[in-house]
This record gives sequence, C-alpha cells and structure tokens, in this order.
Amino acid sequence: MRGKGFRGLVALVAAAAMSLPACFGGDPSQPSDPPASTVADRFGSLTIAPGDPITIGTLLTPSDGTPSWVGRDAERGVQLAVDFLDGTLDGVPGEFLGHPVEVVNASEGCTDDAATEGQPFDGEMNDLVGVIGPGCAASVLQGPGVALADDGIVMISPTATDAALTGQGRRSPFFFRTAYDDRLEGVAVAGFAIDELEADRAGIAYDDADTSGAATAFRTAFEEDDGIVSASGSLADPAVSPDRVMRALGEVGPTVVYLDATDPVCAQAARQAGEVSGLQGVPLVGGSGCFDPSFLPAVRGEAYLAGPDSTRLMADDFYRMEFLPAYEEQFGTAPPAMFHAQAFDATIMMLDAVERVAERADDGTLTVGRGDLRDAVAATSGVSGLSGTITCGETGDCAQEVSIAIYRVPAVPIDGGTADPEPLFTQTVSLDDLVP
Repeated sequence: MRGKGFRGLVALVAAAAMSLPACFGGDPSQPSDPPASTVADRFGSLTIAPGDPITIGTLLTPSDGTPSWVGRDAERGVQLAVDFLDGTLDGVPGEFLGHPVEVVNASEGCTDDAATEGQPFDGEMNDLVGVIGPGCAASVLQGPGVALADDGIVMISPTATDAALTGQGRRSPFFFRTAYDDRLEGVAVAGFAIDELEADRAGIAYDDADTSGAATAFRTAFEEDDGIVSASGSLADPAVSPDRVMRALGEVGPTVVYLDATDPVCAQAARQAGEVSGLQGVPLVGGSGCFDPSFLPAVRGEAYLAGPDSTRLMADDFYRMEFLPAYEEQFGTAPPAMFHAQAFDATIMMLDAVERVAERADDGTLTVGRGDLRDAVAATSGVSGLSGTITCGETGDCAQEVSIAIYRVPAVPIDGGTADPEPLFTQTVSLDDLVP
C-alpha cells in the first residue's frame, strides 16, 4: 500500500473501525497547511532530501549489558508503529509524507556514571527528527538527554516514569513522556495495600533516592490512611548491600513491602525477601519497574505487580485482534513488559507533530524546524491512543490520568505469566490528585 500521512492513516484506521490516535481536525485527505518559515527557528531546522528517510532514534536499552525487557518491549512498540504507517501490520515499514521511515536504536547509560558518557548516536544525531526515549532517568537528566536537548531534539519517553524528570526546575523543555508519572502508581499501590491487603505497617525499598517519586507518593498516601511506614532503604546505596536493606525491613515487622525499583534489583530483592525470616509470608508489591520476566521465578511467597491496566488494552479491538498477533508473529513471544503501547503512541505522536510543522517542497524535500516540532508535540491534546488519552501539560507529562492495576504473581500480563490474567485491583489516578 502506498505510504500515507498521519491524517490519511487515521482515515484508513477509522474506516476499518480500529482505535488509534485521533487527528487534529481538517480534511484527512489533504496535507496540512505549511507553517510559517522555520528560518528564524532558534534551534535550527532539519532538511530531509527527496528519497531520504525520516529518521527516528530510540534510546531505550542499557549500555551496561544489563538485560532490559522493558526497553526491548518498548523498541518493539516503535517498530510496530512504523510498520503500521501503511495501514497494515505486515512486518514491512510504511512510508510517511512520501519518505521511508528509519529507526536507529542506540544504547543508553542507566547509571549516573554511564549517563555522563558520550553521545550514543555519534555523527547521526543531526539526522534525527526526534528520539523515543530515553528510558532511564539518569540518561534524561545527564549525558544523552542534555546533549539532545542542547541540539533541540525532541525526546518522548514511553518508559521513564520517574517523577523528578518532569519536576519544576529539572525538566528539559525538549523532554516529554507518554509514560505516566510514577507518583500515580505509588498512590494506587497504597490504596491496594490499605483496602485489599489490610496492611497497617509498610516497608519500602527503592533503588534511587533521587528518583523515588513512587515511594514518596506511597508513603504519603499510606500514612494519610493511618498506615505506618516502619522502615525504608535504598537498594542502590553503595554503602548498604541490598540484602542488608531487606533484613532491616524484616526486623520492623511490616505487613506489606513495596519495591519501587527496576530489574535486576527487583528480582534480587524478591529472592532475598523469601530468605529473610521477618519477611517470609509478608506480601511483596513490585512497581512497574519490576514488570519483567526475571521477577516471576524470583518470587518465594505472596507477591504482586503494579502497572498499566491491561484490561483496557484488551478491550480495544485493534490491540487484541491486530497488534498482539503481529507482536507475537514478528518477535516470537508475547510482550515481556508493559510499555509497548506507550512506545507505539510516542512514535505516532512524534510523526503527527512532524506532519503539522513540516514544510514540503514540490520535489518532496521536507524542512522541519526543531523549535516548531517541540511546540507541536507540546500542543498534543485529547488524542485517544493505545495507552489512553494523550494531553501534554506544561511539565511534559502527556499521560494526565492513568488506570493502575495490581496483579498477583504469576497471573500477570507479560511473557511467563498466566494466560488471560485479571487484575485484583484497579485505581484511576490523575496528576490533579497529587498533593503538590
């Protein structure tokens, strides 16, 4: 099928009764009006010659050799979005605005030391229209994220949930995310612990004090419901080993333990919880960073995982009948993590913004002002995506509201979990619900 612009793609999808992001008005059969000249764009512009690809970078997998199913799953969501540009999920990338779309995957540093190293895209950076990522907080706040922002390159992260990334005074104006603010998860987990587990004393283990927004929100919400946080500790503190943290939690007799961490730390903590006498039999709740196949076999007792509500996704005909079968056929596995929908949406969102600002010459040359593109992404509002409604606020958060589900291990919607899992608990939380 001949390549289409985003509005043409949406018209095609609507005709097939599929659910994809809605467009921004106008006749879907016609190209958008060109914006004002980008010559004065203070961040410069990108010119894409006839026949050259529109290049999107991804920055979603660690460079330290640590396996990341979350990042790999997100990369696949990007790939499927590009595949679907021709209206079919057939494994063949579609065209966009008369140009092929190329995805360049790069690795990122996910530790403070690694994040300060170099530019992962090397000489290709100036060819990028934008980046899906970074996936790790350290890469947003340092190294790659800073370098990309300095060059006016838009970043949309589908996986970086850390609250600090969109906090006042820290957020880069070129950083956006379809991932939710992890404080929303912390509020939902606290509600589950109080209402469903009837817990009254909590222990918290987190992997980075600077990006533990979910842990902080959990503490606030738990204590507001008259719960007591008996102890907390950082699993990433070089002065304190993870097993020592878990032993310290066991000594205070919690009735629930919340893990605001990422794998492989989550799996290590879950394994240690089963060996610490004071934690044996205590329910363990892992956050979205623990949504990894390696977490499941590490569990030794009662455990739960919190993440995006998959039942909303499964109710979507396109996702259930087209997206999931294509995912399994192309990658040979069910999704191993939970952020492929956010990555799919981030890619479509990026390309829609390109269409709205690109100047198109008669010979097919595209000129994209970098500042214009940033403003177009920021203006995204009321779009119905796979992951939910996408509206970008002033902070760069584009998931203003999210339904968080709690699943009991092993009945979780990732590769290695029980088939057709149902959440035990769901809560819809909005950024407006958070205490400033």
